[in-house]
Parts: sequence; C-alpha cells; structure tokens
Amino acid sequence: MSPEQELLEKWRSLDKEKQEEVLDFVKFIHAKMVKLQPIISSTTHPGYSLQATSSILLRPILNI
Repeated sequence: MSPEQELLEKWRSLDKEKQEEVLDFVKFIHAKMVKLQPIISSTTHPGYSLQATSSILLRPILNI
C-alpha cells in the first residue's frame, strides 16, 4: 500500500471532526513548507527529501 493510500484509508476511518483536525494539520505543514521553500531549495544535502520529511511528520497523528 502506498503512503497516499494508507493516509486516505486511515483518514476515512476517522469521524468528521478528526478529519478536519488532520486537514488543518496538513494545511499547517504545507504553509510551513512554502515559507521554508527558499531555504530547502538551496539545500545541497543529497539525502534530504521534503516528501519523506512530510510523511514522517504525519505518521504520529494518523496512528490513532
């Protein structure tokens, strides 16, 4: 199962209120990412992955 599929499956199993909390959290992470984009773009570390970092940040909130 892909991370996207896992995220959707777990999100769909939540009640509407919890779904909104998750959505708010994702919006927060996205806004933070957009603000950091110039810094991240200049990062030359070959092992750095914003996608991997985002998925690590989402795991704790989705493992309810």
